Amino acid sequence: MSDLRPVPTLDQVAAEPERAQALSAPAAFELLSRCLTAQAALLARLGGALNEHAVPPPESASDGTRWLPVDEAAAIMGVDPGWLRRNWKRLPFAQRISRKNLVFHEARLRRWLEARKGT
Repeated sequence: MSDLRPVPTLDQVAAEPERAQALSAPAAFELLSRCLTAQAALLARLGGALNEHAVPPPESASDGTRWLPVDEAAAIMGVDPGWLRRNWKRLPFAQRISRKNLVFHEARLRRWLEARKGT
């Protein structure tokens, strides 16, 4: 006899994430597929709005953290922005915030540069 349980909706899993633990692998995969489809549609809807607001202004960070766009980080590091885009995964202060947008934690970048001066 099979154990038939109703599959929760995405809204239900979002409201109660612990419900995902009770899902079978196929049911979890199906919900994930639906979630990714919805995410793609929402990202397409937002389009350029994400790019316009990708890097929060320094005063918006509650802890004083400043995130730099590629051009500013490249200037501080003395490298080409293209190099930074190609090598961001090797840098501990880099963060991808969307498919086309990278930001760099200013304080960590400066600490990393300072530490590299000795080598």
